[in-house]
Amino acid sequence: MPTEMGAPVLYIRIPPELKRQLGVYKDERAQTLTAAVTELLERGLAAVADEPSVEERETRATRLEEELALTRIELAEANAALTALRGRELELKTLGERAELTVGHCPSCRKAVRGTDVLLTQRCPNPDCGRSFKSLLLPTKAGANSVDRTELLVGLDRTELLVLLGALGIIVGAAYVQSRAGN
Repeated sequence: MPTEMGAPVLYIRIPPELKRQLGVYKDERAQTLTAAVTELLERGLAAVADEPSVEERETRATRLEEELALTRIELAEANAALTALRGRELELKTLGERAELTVGHCPSCRKAVRGTDVLLTQRCPNPDCGRSFKSLLLPTKAGANSVDRTELLVGLDRTELLVLLGALGIIVGAAYVQSRAGN
């Protein structure tokens, strides 16, 4: 923007290096020194006016610090949850591996019986036998009106009792793992 001849005059002292830079700037643009200085002052003042205030910057910095603190807390909680889930995954994997172990033999055909056979299918894994293991878990020999709970074990042979104890061990192990996972 060209300056008018009757415009106010401003006398200032500037360092020699700044005056040299102003001279290069005016020469590159084919301007007078007054026009170059006026342009640079206008642009500088506009930039300063557009800058956020110190108070706005401090407010923004405070808000960003609070967001960062919340994000760090969320990250710590997510890491703790991940660690707990990894531990539970390992415990469940171990439980699954143990459920595949042999806990006894079928009282009828003598085929090996795994924990999953007793707990899930409740049948002998041998397709030719297929004996139900429900009688091992819920014997029916005791009278329906009986109060004496020891009668529930009457009629179990040694093998049936071992299979029952193995299955109970798996159940107790599963309950223990589940109780630890809940903590």
